[in-house]
Amino acid sequence: MTCSSLTRFAVAVAMAGVTAAMTACGSDSTTPEVVDLTGTWDLNAQAISQSGLTCQWARVQLSLTQSGETVSGSYSGGTRTCVFQGQTETVKLDTGQIHAGMLNGSSISFVFGPFTMAGTFGAKAMGGTISGAFTSEGLNQSDFLAGDWTAER
Repeated sequence: MTCSSLTRFAVAVAMAGVTAAMTACGSDSTTPEVVDLTGTWDLNAQAISQSGLTCQWARVQLSLTQSGETVSGSYSGGTRTCVFQGQTETVKLDTGQIHAGMLNGSSISFVFGPFTMAGTFGAKAMGGTISGAFTSEGLNQSDFLAGDWTAER
């Protein structure tokens, strides 16, 4: 082979390597899956205050609609049980709106009643932290609550 033939051969081999690398990157399985959160989710949460007020939310139905990086919707059903100094209050939840829902990558945040919910999501489950000022009228107790939440389809 002549010098120019070797150069053309080296360039061809290099181009084949670049093409193979680009093809492999194009089919990279680490590319995040696009998830649409639109639909019905069952929410459960637990939060506690420094004063000892503990509240749990069970089987609250979230009905979400996603549009790009925003989420809106409503909640209904389920119960909230709060305990403070040995007294218990259980109430069935009314219907309310989900406000200020935002997505950023696999992170989600939204307002649920008086609480800010923040966490991560996937196709079938999401969860994170719950926090906010809350008043349990039946227990005559107001406080700042913080805890965890999960939701599943």
